[in-house]
Amino acid sequence: LEKAEAAGLRNILFSRLCLSRPGDMFAEGELDGIFLNFSDPWPKDRHAVRRLTHRGFLAQYLAILRPGACVEFRTDDTGFFRFSLLEFEASGFSLLDATEDLGGTLLPARAFASEYERRFVLLNRRICYLRAAREGGGAAAP
Repeated sequence: LEKAEAAGLRNILFSRLCLSRPGDMFAEGELDGIFLNFSDPWPKDRHAVRRLTHRGFLAQYLAILRPGACVEFRTDDTGFFRFSLLEFEASGFSLLDATEDLGGTLLPARAFASEYERRFVLLNRRICYLRAAREGGGAAAP
């Protein structure tokens, strides 16, 4: 938050709310993209509906994303990543990029990393990454 303020960013939202229904905060087609960076994997199967990449959330993202907008997802949890791949594919998104080792690719997303992600890389943790577009408007990056 402090870094965003210092940079004068006005196109970013920080929320301390539990956003269980994104449509309550954003209008239909309002967002140009969503970044899900290292969200809680909720490892127990009975908690799968709480994962931000569960098809219940993905259906809500489809409503608030403009056509062609993307969701970018990063995690260091391979099981969570594999679950998420299946959910995106079943939810009306077009998968544009997917890898279980972002650092071993030439994808443009590799150039951007949070401080949290850089710490994982220093610990030799592989970063899983995917980018998926809402169908109906091309494959624009957020």
